[in-house]
Amino acid sequence: MQMLIIKSKHDPPGHTLLETLLVLFIISSLFIFPFVSISSWQTRLAAYQFFDQFERRIYATQKAAIVNQENTTIAYDNKQAQIIFTVPQQMSSWSVLKIPKEIEVRRAPTLIFAAKTGNESSLNAYQFYWKEEKQLISYQFQMGSGHYLKKVE
Repeated sequence: MQMLIIKSKHDPPGHTLLETLLVLFIISSLFIFPFVSISSWQTRLAAYQFFDQFERRIYATQKAAIVNQENTTIAYDNKQAQIIFTVPQQMSSWSVLKIPKEIEVRRAPTLIFAAKTGNESSLNAYQFYWKEEKQLISYQFQMGSGHYLKKVE
């Protein structure tokens, strides 16, 4: 007994396993690629935001010493991996700056900005190492002026 198979002109041709797997691979890579690139972009952005906030908070801490006519400080908390900006008479939401995981603190002395002038009276420097970019970033404070020099190596 023979079986009769009739093909219609309207039946679409079938796809092979190889073609199906190729299409599946292309579609899945289109969905996975953005997540991989976004995560590396987010870590880089977090580091840029950290340095921007650090510089802004140095400036605000100096200005608070002048306006309040009291000493202000910047100190590093190793256990919590954060920098604490102490401003007398007010506890602000910006007083704690978390350090991202991709930034390593190399040197972080306590800085005291003098009342009335906002000057820092030592030649201390904060030093950070950005692992992803392989950069050493230093903030060297100038004696008696309240300014700092940022150096990227």
